[in-house]
Amino acid sequence: MFEDGPRAVVISRYGGPEVLDVVPLVVPPTPPDGVLVEVRAAGVNPFDTKVRSGARAPGPLAAPLRLGVDAAGVVVGSSIDGFSIGDAVIARGLTGAYATHVTAT
Repeated sequence: MFEDGPRAVVISRYGGPEVLDVVPLVVPPTPPDGVLVEVRAAGVNPFDTKVRSGARAPGPLAAPLRLGVDAAGVVVGSSIDGFSIGDAVIARGLTGAYATHVTAT
């Protein structure tokens, strides 16, 4: 589905939209207590904008920071009961939802 391969949006410094970078992503493994989701849509929340700008910075950036806390997509890996591959899901409270793939626990 993703012709350019897996990717994620990161920031390496705080600022406006110009600090957003799209980078290759190594798809994470399915967590032992959760699911791996292929993201179809990610929410852009005021919180994300504040983190990106530095207004709600978790601290100095030592490495690129992935953004996004809300996503919708399809389960492509599951290690827990109640979720099967192919299930449509909405996930909140994530880290790095601006990506082609994200884990949720």
